[in-house]
Amino acid sequence: MRNLIELVRTRRDLCIISDKHSGLLRGVPSILPHNAHRYCLRRLRENFKMILRTIGIQAVEFMCDKMYTMSTTDLWNSFVQHIRDIATVHSDAHRWLEDKGFEKLTFVHDGSFKYGTMTTNASECFNGILKCAVDLPIQALVCATYYHTVGLFLK
Repeated sequence: MRNLIELVRTRRDLCIISDKHSGLLRGVPSILPHNAHRYCLRRLRENFKMILRTIGIQAVEFMCDKMYTMSTTDLWNSFVQHIRDIATVHSDAHRWLEDKGFEKLTFVHDGSFKYGTMTTNASECFNGILKCAVDLPIQALVCATYYHTVGLFLK
């Protein structure tokens, strides 16, 4: 395990996509100093939706769609237009996104680390498999995970 961690620590082309958990915000830069850390857009969208409702914005879905499109475009002019639209509707919504750091949540500021991936959906699916086996001993955990995964492929 230590060899694997050392191998990952020395690579410079990896991107960690996660939620904004405070432990990850502190840990990723210290454990993986050469790797990029970006935010999961699906989780960010849910948090943005909560913020919009808290500040009383009626057009929540419109704003979330703007945020998602702003984040996924690789065209500078498109990014600028969507962020302006968000700022026009409500400056606090714009400020909330700006405070997150555009380099962590948009393709145009990303530096090509995300390789087109914006969410942790694949790992979330795998977490669903592990939940049923979390209390098992390690060998049983590995077997349960294997058989469950094979079953999904067979389906």
